[in-house]
Amino acid sequence: MSYQCLDDHGYDRDQCSKHFQNYKNCREFWRLVTIDRKKKGIQPFLPPVEERARALEEYKHIMAWK
Repeated sequence: MSYQCLDDHGYDRDQCSKHFQNYKNCREFWRLVTIDRKKKGIQPFLPPVEERARALEEYKHIMAWK
């Protein structure tokens, strides 16, 4: 989505800053989920696609959204 935004806006990064921040937040969130699941011995470390909505709800407290 970030690259699509850049394509749509002539590669003006300022117009796509929300997309890039969302990408960074998403990446950080799932990194923290993975770390927590590793500590707890839960495998797979990254929840399967069908469990991600539940994981999002369960772990939403671990990150202050930007």
